[in-house]
Amino acid sequence: MICSLSIKIEKIFFRLLLLAATFLGALSLQAQHTTYWNGSVSSNWFDSQNWSNDVPGADSEAVFNYFPPENHDPIISSSTTIRRLLITHFGREFRVKLGDDIQMDVQSYFVAADSIPGTIALDVGNAEFTVQESSSLEGGIYLDDGTINFLGNLHMISSSLIDVQSGTINIGSAGPPVISADFLQSEGSIFNLNAGTLNLYGQSVFAGGGEFNGGTGEIHFNGDIQFNGGALFKPGSSYVSISGNANITTDNNQSAEFFDLEIRDGAAVTSEVNVTVQNDMTVDPNGSYLQSGNTSLNVIGTLTGDSQIHSVTPYVISVQMLGISEIEVRFDRSLQESTAETSSNYTVESSAGTIAGFVTGAELTGSNNHLVRLTFDFQIQDGVPYYLIINEVFDTMGNSISENHKKRFLLDLSAPSLFYSRTNGNFNTLSSWSIFSHSGSAAGRIPGEADGDRIQIGNGNIITLNSPADLDSIMEFDVQFGGTFRLSDGAELRFSSVPITGNGAFELLQGATLIIESDDGISQSDDLGPVRTAERIFSEEAAFFYQGFQNQVTGDGLPQKVAKLSIKSSAEVSLTRSISVTDTLYLIDGYLTVGHGLSLISNQHIAELGMLRYNLDLSGQPGYRMISSPLNIDYTNFFSDIITQGYNGSELIGNLQPNVLWYDETAPGTDNQRWRAPVHASEIVPAGRGHQVYIFDNESDNHLYSRALPQTLDLVGLPYEEDKGLIDLNLTYTEEGDQGWNLVGNPYGSAIRWNSDQGWTRGNVDSSIYIWDPNTNQYHTWNGITGDIEDGLIAPFQAFWVKANAPGPLLTVNSAAQELGGEFRGKAIVQHSPRLAIRAQYSPNHSSTLHLMFTGEGSFHLDNLDALRLHPPPGVDNYLEFYSVSEEGERLAINNLPRKFGRAIEIPLELNAYKNGIPLNGDIILETDLLENVPESWDIYLIHEKSGEIYSLNTETSEYILSAHLQPTVELSDQAHKKSPQKIVTKSDGGHTSFLLRIEPGRDADGIPDRFSLQQNYPNPFNPSTTFRFELPIQSQIRFEVFDLLGRRVSLLADDVLSAGVHEIRWDASNLASGIYISRLVTPKGVHTRKLTLMK
Repeated sequence: MICSLSIKIEKIFFRLLLLAATFLGALSLQAQHTTYWNGSVSSNWFDSQNWSNDVPGADSEAVFNYFPPENHDPIISSSTTIRRLLITHFGREFRVKLGDDIQMDVQSYFVAADSIPGTIALDVGNAEFTVQESSSLEGGIYLDDGTINFLGNLHMISSSLIDVQSGTINIGSAGPPVISADFLQSEGSIFNLNAGTLNLYGQSVFAGGGEFNGGTGEIHFNGDIQFNGGALFKPGSSYVSISGNANITTDNNQSAEFFDLEIRDGAAVTSEVNVTVQNDMTVDPNGSYLQSGNTSLNVIGTLTGDSQIHSVTPYVISVQMLGISEIEVRFDRSLQESTAETSSNYTVESSAGTIAGFVTGAELTGSNNHLVRLTFDFQIQDGVPYYLIINEVFDTMGNSISENHKKRFLLDLSAPSLFYSRTNGNFNTLSSWSIFSHSGSAAGRIPGEADGDRIQIGNGNIITLNSPADLDSIMEFDVQFGGTFRLSDGAELRFSSVPITGNGAFELLQGATLIIESDDGISQSDDLGPVRTAERIFSEEAAFFYQGFQNQVTGDGLPQKVAKLSIKSSAEVSLTRSISVTDTLYLIDGYLTVGHGLSLISNQHIAELGMLRYNLDLSGQPGYRMISSPLNIDYTNFFSDIITQGYNGSELIGNLQPNVLWYDETAPGTDNQRWRAPVHASEIVPAGRGHQVYIFDNESDNHLYSRALPQTLDLVGLPYEEDKGLIDLNLTYTEEGDQGWNLVGNPYGSAIRWNSDQGWTRGNVDSSIYIWDPNTNQYHTWNGITGDIEDGLIAPFQAFWVKANAPGPLLTVNSAAQELGGEFRGKAIVQHSPRLAIRAQYSPNHSSTLHLMFTGEGSFHLDNLDALRLHPPPGVDNYLEFYSVSEEGERLAINNLPRKFGRAIEIPLELNAYKNGIPLNGDIILETDLLENVPESWDIYLIHEKSGEIYSLNTETSEYILSAHLQPTVELSDQAHKKSPQKIVTKSDGGHTSFLLRIEPGRDADGIPDRFSLQQNYPNPFNPSTTFRFELPIQSQIRFEVFDLLGRRVSLLADDVLSAGVHEIRWDASNLASGIYISRLVTPKGVHTRKLTLMK
């Protein structure tokens, strides 16, 4: 690039700094050594033959005046320092070539009237010139792509010229430090900004006879602006911003024109001249603009921030299209009706300045008479700009709008628009929509063809979609009361971020497809998911395609029966309810998760990369469960989440009794001798095979059994394929002993009905089935007619006994026997969340209750089930408040705490009482208001922190109210099992008393650690991965990291709030060198470390 500087000067001092090139100008005007450039040999600055008196150095003056045109311009290739650079007239272009980022610092600047201007061109990519003192410019400055800084005032004298192509000129500086410098453009001078930038940090005066051409550049004013009479400020298509406190003034009724104008945040601008903005004007939210006196403001384009504008005379804010022959004009204030409704006060011009048509009607509307509706005798054409010209319109105070007030308006069908339904019709039909109103003329395009379109269906209209559509470009979709958006056969609707909302109806009908990307799936009534209208219809004959980018739920809006269900997810989609797919289940990618207790019926599935995932929760006490697999998987997958032992490939090996068993009726011997373990964990589980599986609980004295109940089976795979339309349960009959008993299982992911008229083929088999129920320690039976297995439904995962009664037994089942429902029979104990409420009362009209609940999602920190204790409204001076305190010190009326903890926890409680705004001294009664689902082993105490008194709150009924005085105790053990009715009467001390609620979990903490600990990693030494195990007695914020012996952290493995229990983290050190490392666990109660060895 070329950066040209043409200035009429005699003496000039520069400091040049660029990469390897440096020029330092001296402040002294007398050089000790002077040398002249001639460039006779080459362009090499450092060749002495190119200079008259050796290469200039730190004490030298380098002079450029005249040298022959055929000689070379200098090229600077390495660092150098000179004392002074002197450029005199030489009448031609002189070029110095350097690298990309140069600075030229002009220490002083003088103009010689008799000098002949030449041109100095710096051949650089980005140059910067800095003039330190005030300057008077009589010559010319030509700037291509560099920067010139005038740190003193700049005065453009008559006949001077500044021509900027794309560079920047700064007059003053934004700092630091801030430097204020004024700009004066005198008569006869010309400033061509072109595509450059001009920053002004002082007063700017444009005198009469001077010409300023803004071009397409940017002008940033940071001070007062004065347009004197005759000043030619031509904005072109430039952008102007004004910052700070600024006045726009004139000395001779001069008007000001801008193209684009922005009043910046924090600016306070007052204009004493008529201002016309040819394009757009923006007043930022924290800026202000005052049009003072009787002057006027006319913004021809878009006006933003009109609430920050104050004007004595009226002006037009905006024009809105109401139809192809109708507009609505919005003024900044109320108007006189007579002048506003005079049609002849309005004309419409084309962009060429010719009359486009006439106004045939003008109506003043709006709540404060500031809207005028105009109708034309012509139709507005798409994409054609029009100009509304207004005269003789007055406000209610008698102030007139400016003469020939102009406002541009445009019908742009390609721009984002609000589409109104205008009739019952098809979504893709133009006549169904209007961009003006529900009764407006038909639209020129359909919604969604421009990013940012909005849709409003209402006025009783039904809009029907019957083809594929993508609504990603829609910014808002509103179905108003009485309106309906209907998807019919053939429709396929995809949308992700913008939901369909409103008080109207959404209908997904037979044959239509809804593509769902929302994490919340679809909801029947909640404000969740992509459809949030007041009325929602999701047909059972429709198709539902889930294709999210993170975990999704199907939502309760998904019908229990659907024609088609497709899963294409980068994560997993979890069923909210049991469903039946009557046509096809598509497993394209990701997981479809069927949670505990849910069923999935699918007569046909197509699997690509997708999989099914089934969960079965196992809770209660350790012991045997009767289990079968709903998926075609191996034993490793089947039981990967529980401890297995005693067979090849099981988790625990050695001489251990197998805990996964199936029954081989054909084996000789007694019943106990017919039990068989899997040959290997890699063996595929046969369809319909039943198992007796022993579920271990945590055994504190045996490290092999460290997983506490509850546990969850997590199976991943695909369904069993039916062979010729059925699954054979492979019954056998052996004529010896108790012959014919077979342990089989449900092979489907849904319940099957034993007495179904369809799906079963039976031969030589008894009619009864038997399922063991450990909860009641008895078999539940069903004979096809009666029994205690509800409706004969066999749940997913459920194994059961049947008895063959003759040789050649047959028992097959197919999908026709499937139904939704059924209950797995295992030692599952329904556990409800413990709840505790304590009520404080001073008088019948002054009481407060705090609530505590204990759930798996609870936290000692704030969570979404907590409720804050709010202060009473102003003016209420008599009140009592009782609340618990979170870890962050939040006052909670409801505190949702963790359900499991391995040692005693203490919850701070606060009690405040006020009467007439003064802390109360008096008796306050505390009573248990609720004690529900509390484990029997819990011991609960209330401790008065100041006195140390301890009270037991254990009671045998949640309805019991403490009614007798408590006798304080010292030892907790004295009250540990006290169940008798008690009453607590406390006397507040100065209106404020504090308690601790202590809960000792007892046997409820079995399986949960009672202290913080970090165990040794295993294996150790390791290569390349190892597993860390640590224990948390309570929910805690922890950080787990690994360091090398130099103390450098090499891995951060966890930094989160974790629940109480035993946690494992696997670490892969493939990218690290062999050696000794330190693992560190940081808990609220201390730091735990272990050494580990990586051996490669």
